[in-house]
Amino acid sequence: KSQFDVNTDIIEAPIVNEVTVRTATAATVSGTLTSSAYDSSDASNLIGNISWTGSGTTTTEVMKFQIRTATTSADLSWHSWCGPSTTCDGTSYFLYTDSGAALSGSHPARIGGDDKFVQYKVFLESEGISTPTLTGVTVQYVVNAPPEFNLNYPSAGAGGVSASEALTT
Repeated sequence: KSQFDVNTDIIEAPIVNEVTVRTATAATVSGTLTSSAYDSSDASNLIGNISWTGSGTTTTEVMKFQIRTATTSADLSWHSWCGPSTTCDGTSYFLYTDSGAALSGSHPARIGGDDKFVQYKVFLESEGISTPTLTGVTVQYVVNAPPEFNLNYPSAGAGGVSASEALTT
């Protein structure tokens, strides 16, 4: 089990500089990083794309993403995770090569009415050959209003980010 702490004394959102998954065995190691809930401050804001920067990805060292949106931060927990597919059932992922690609006009995160809050989830997988490393994530809105950052996600004092790690054999 791993813990990812972000400490900040500033009001702005902390920046995730690096998340690394390492293993000394041939077993596949995977980890996830779930962002805090970001408040776009207006339900009419529509997500244009999600982009990220990172390194260390190969066919066996994988980095992939999902997003979800909701009217309130509490509603995020029961909304399904989405990839580029317009069917948000938790089975579609944005792959590392999809970074910056525009969401289709019929994507649930782009059609409005349910998109005030957004959250993303990063999946990292390694077979121990190299380490996929995430250095930045950007969610771009078609209509931009400054987001609010919840430093108490997922619980008071947690710093706005949670991470988990799972060993798959």
